[in-house]
Amino acid sequence: YHLLADSFNEMADRVEKTIAILRRFAADAAHELQTPLTALRTNLELAKNEAADAQREYFLEASLEQTERMNQLAGNLLDLSRLETGSTNDETSLVNLNQLLQVSGEIYASAAEQKGIDFAISLPTETVSAWCKEKQIQRALHNLLDNALKFTPAGGKVTLGMSLENNFIHLCVEDSGIGVDEEEIENLFQRFHRGKNAAAYPGSGLGLAIVRSIAEGHRGGVEVKNLPGGGACFCLWFPPASGSAKSE
Repeated sequence: YHLLADSFNEMADRVEKTIAILRRFAADAAHELQTPLTALRTNLELAKNEAADAQREYFLEASLEQTERMNQLAGNLLDLSRLETGSTNDETSLVNLNQLLQVSGEIYASAAEQKGIDFAISLPTETVSAWCKEKQIQRALHNLLDNALKFTPAGGKVTLGMSLENNFIHLCVEDSGIGVDEEEIENLFQRFHRGKNAAAYPGSGLGLAIVRSIAEGHRGGVEVKNLPGGGACFCLWFPPASGSAKSE
C-alpha cells in the first residue's frame, strides 16, 4: 500500500511540475513574442502603404527578419520546455568526449578565424568517454561557443577544453571577451536574462538557460567565473551518476 501511495505521489508531482513548466512556457512565449509581432505588423503595414519599390522591399526584408526571430525564439522555447519536462527523444549512449569536442572545435575554429579570433582546443592526452545524451551535450557546447565568439572582439582568444577532476567531467569554454557583471552571475542562467553589457548584442536570452537545463538533466550543473586578464570561463560539468566516465 505504501509503495503504491509513494508511486502515485511521485507521478502526481511529475504531472504538477510538467503543468507548471507548460504554463510558464505559454506565459513566456506570449510575452517574448509580443515585441517581434508588433515590429512585424508595423513593417508589413508600412510596406503595404509604400509606393516606392526600394522602400517597400526594405520593409519586407525587415519583416522577414522578425519572422526568423520569432521562429528561433519559438524553437528555443519548445526545446527548453522539452528539456525541463524530460520529454526529449534523445538517447543515452557511450560517447567519446574527446572526439565530440574535436568536431565541435573544428566547426568554430573556422568561424573564429573569420572574426580574427584565435581559437584553441585543450584536451587531456587520454580519451575520456561517458554515458550521456550526445546531442544535448553538443547543443550545450555550441551555445557556449556561440556566446564566446559573439562577445569576443577581433584579436581575442577562445579556448575549448576538457578536464576530469575528482571523476567529474568538466567541459569549459574560455574567452577574452567582455566578461560578466559579477552582480548578474546569479541570474545569468535564468530564461530571458540578458546581461547589461550584452544589451547591444543580438540574442534571445535562452541559450544559457538551455545549457543549464541540459547540465541539470545530466545531474550536473554549469558555472561561470570572470578571468583575471579579462573575459569569462563557462564550465559545464556532470558527475559519474550520469553514466560511467572512463579514460582509455
